[in-house]
Amino acid sequence: MKQIILIFSFIFFVNCVSNTNKIEEKKIKSKLNEIKADNAPLTEDSISISNKDYLPISAQDYRKSKIEKRKKNIIVNGDFYDYGVLSITYENENDFISILPYSVLMAEKYQNRDSYLDFYYSFIKIINNGAYKDEYFFNLDIESQRFLKHYLTKGADLGQSRCKKILMNLKKIANERKLEF
Repeated sequence: MKQIILIFSFIFFVNCVSNTNKIEEKKIKSKLNEIKADNAPLTEDSISISNKDYLPISAQDYRKSKIEKRKKNIIVNGDFYDYGVLSITYENENDFISILPYSVLMAEKYQNRDSYLDFYYSFIKIINNGAYKDEYFFNLDIESQRFLKHYLTKGADLGQSRCKKILMNLKKIANERKLEF
């Protein structure tokens, strides 16, 4: 349950950051419109520009800006391609927490079958410090198990074959251990 609260808190945080960026963008556009209306030449005094604005963009900054564009496109348009790229990027970085809000959004709003699987894997890996085994599912509390089983079932219903395989394997493990599944 704590994990679910963490996920939704993160989604709220992402929305707040997005709104802050929009406000800053509006301020900059407003200032530029004032300057254009005055027909005054641009000088350092007419618009505040920091020294960092003159530096060439680094590969890291470019990468971050591309990731931010992908995040925005996922949130606004539910773009499946950008979601896939973002998911792979975070997977390669072993950053399992960052993909969770986007997985939930893509699963719940856009019914993206792969996002159900991504959510499941990320959830298990977060709890187990990046490690994954189907058996780890049974180390979770009942509420988390029920939630993850629901996500796997929805992914399987949408045709995600790995969700189906995981569900069959979890059922097999539960039967061997004489656990309820």
